[in-house]
Amino acid sequence: MSEMNQNEQSIKEKIVTEETVKEFIEKYAIKGYLTEAKIRSRLSEVEDSDDAESLIYGLYEEACGKREQAYQNRVANYKNALTIQDFENVKETLEALDGYKDSEQLAMECRKKADELKQQKIQERKTTEAELEKELKAVYAKDKKQVKWLILGVIALIIISSVLLLWLGESILLM
Repeated sequence: MSEMNQNEQSIKEKIVTEETVKEFIEKYAIKGYLTEAKIRSRLSEVEDSDDAESLIYGLYEEACGKREQAYQNRVANYKNALTIQDFENVKETLEALDGYKDSEQLAMECRKKADELKQQKIQERKTTEAELEKELKAVYAKDKKQVKWLILGVIALIIISSVLLLWLGESILLM
C-alpha cells in the first residue's frame, strides 16, 4: 500500500516538475488567454500525467476559442471604424493579439487610415482657413469701397454746401 502511494507521489512529482511545467507552458501558453500562472495553478490540481495533458489541452482549446472570438470582435470593430480615434483604438487592440492571423496587417491598415484621416482633417482645416481669409478680404474690400463712397459723398456735400453758401451770400449782398 505504501508502495502504491509512493508511485502516485512520484508520478505527481513528475507532473509538477519545473521541466514538465515549462514544457506545457511552451506548448500551450497563449499571451493574454492562457498564462503561465494559470497553467501552474491547474497542474498542481492533477494526479497523473494523462489528466495533466488533457486538462491543459482543454484549457488551451478554451483559450484558442477566446482568442479567435477576440480577433473576430476586433475585425468587426475595424470594419465599423469611422474616426481617427476608432482606428487608433482598434490598432491597439489588434496589436495586443501578437500577430494572430492577420492582426498585424490590420493594425498597420488602421494606422494608415488614421493617418489619412488626420491628413484629410488638416487639409479641410487649411481649405476652411483659405475660404475664410478670402471671404474676409472680400468683406474688407466691400467695406473699403463703401467707406470710399461715403467719404466722396461727404466731400460732395461739403462742396455743394459751400457753393450754396457762397451763392446765398452773394444773393443777400445784392439785395
